[in-house]
Amino acid sequence: MWFKVRVVDNGQITDQRVQAADASALANLPELSGKVIVSFTPEGKSRLSWSWGDRFPAVSFLQELASLLRAGLGLVESLQVLLRKEQRETSQRVLSQLLDAIRAGHTFSAALAQHPAMFDDVLVATIRASETSGNLLPATERYLQYRREMDQVKRKLMSTLLYPITLSIVGMAVMVFLLMYVVPRFSLIFEDIRRDLPLFSRLLMHLGGWINTYQRSLLIALALLVSAMTFMAATPQGRRWLLAPLLLIPAFARRQRYFALSRLYRSLALLLGSGIALLQSLNMVRGGVAARFDRQLAACAVKLQEGYGIAHSFNEQGLATEVAASLLAIGEQSGDLSACFHRIADFHDEDNERWLERFSRLFEPLLMLGIGIGVGGVVVLMYMPIFELASALQ
Repeated sequence: MWFKVRVVDNGQITDQRVQAADASALANLPELSGKVIVSFTPEGKSRLSWSWGDRFPAVSFLQELASLLRAGLGLVESLQVLLRKEQRETSQRVLSQLLDAIRAGHTFSAALAQHPAMFDDVLVATIRASETSGNLLPATERYLQYRREMDQVKRKLMSTLLYPITLSIVGMAVMVFLLMYVVPRFSLIFEDIRRDLPLFSRLLMHLGGWINTYQRSLLIALALLVSAMTFMAATPQGRRWLLAPLLLIPAFARRQRYFALSRLYRSLALLLGSGIALLQSLNMVRGGVAARFDRQLAACAVKLQEGYGIAHSFNEQGLATEVAASLLAIGEQSGDLSACFHRIADFHDEDNERWLERFSRLFEPLLMLGIGIGVGGVVVLMYMPIFELASALQ
């Protein structure tokens, strides 16, 4: 079968397409000789798992593994304990494959790399770096801390957006109910009234009549639209398409870039802290956690090879704000770039958190006002003919 393999060759990460009998045979292929396999994916299999209830809980697995290692158990013993207590079929299969790979002579990082849909390249690289020194537990704990920090940012973002999203959904549902059910019935009531109605009420009644005529087709189209949007929201590519119109606004595009930079800095801090060289770390985050910065990171790697400093390279490629560039220059002088990248990520996260708080305080009242105007406007336009009739009777 064919595999798409990501390898490190002379400090550069490249993708190759190779053929092998199975995953365990990849390391013995002549075309991969002397190269470090970072990850591989069998062709025809997606890295995305669509079954939410059957996904392997990678973070929980690493937390339990760290607890067992901290208690003094070896790696194989820890995996055996986790396999015995596991009841889910997917988790049992993954743990069995990890154990089989280690018993076959593969390293733990190579065993993890056989499951790219469950274990990302950053984790594999962190574990691989720890295997040379035998410090598996500290490496696992560093990665778990990295995931906790990343998840904390996501939770803050989701908690901030949850109320506006819920309010928007409720507002749209009320508008759909009024337009699809109430307005068509009002239009039937007033269709025989010969008295001139206000312009906007007339337009609303005509809209109600049209909706009443094509109601079934419109309901099917609405159901398809909601299903398509839900389907798109479940995939990274779909979410990018849904957010694309919002990112046309400069303020949102700039803030989205800051969120991506924070993730980039935090990933580099983890890799450098694990003992991976700067150039190799830059190449590892390309195409993964920092896919949108691929071109800039490649240019930074070239600049570093030419002898330029990291602060100069990042600043020239637009990967550093003024504050970040200053901190990078300090980190270069002190020699502790890992801590420097971590401080920059914390700085961006704090700035993003303040921006989210200001945005929610401003946007939520405006959203409520917009929904109130929309729903209230439809109701008033529906009742204006009744007011006209009441005036005529008087």
